[in-house]
Amino acid sequence: MPTQNWFAPPYDDLIQVPTCNQSGYLATPLCEATIQNIPVAGEKFASCPFHKSINLEPTKIYQVNADCEAAWQLVTTFWFTLPPVMSFTMQGPTLLIKPYPITERTVFQLRRM
Repeated sequence: MPTQNWFAPPYDDLIQVPTCNQSGYLATPLCEATIQNIPVAGEKFASCPFHKSINLEPTKIYQVNADCEAAWQLVTTFWFTLPPVMSFTMQGPTLLIKPYPITERTVFQLRRM
């Protein structure tokens, strides 16, 4: 049997779009993205619902808001979050995702215990 390439990609039916490196969804401005070819119908797919913009305090350990930290001290960053069951599965020995930062309110509640 002669050796040959599998088939030529149908470039006329594909478009190049940025996709989220972590979720595979269409990328939002908050995602780290890679350009991939997808079918034209894929343009209607949902954008990544897992990247969020959060505010941290200057040491970037605690999540805060303008009520508990001066607005000029807030550090805005983008965070990849998953629903609890998915997050538990992904936080195995390989730590594919970073744990969500603890909130100041949680710290206050823990100190009271």
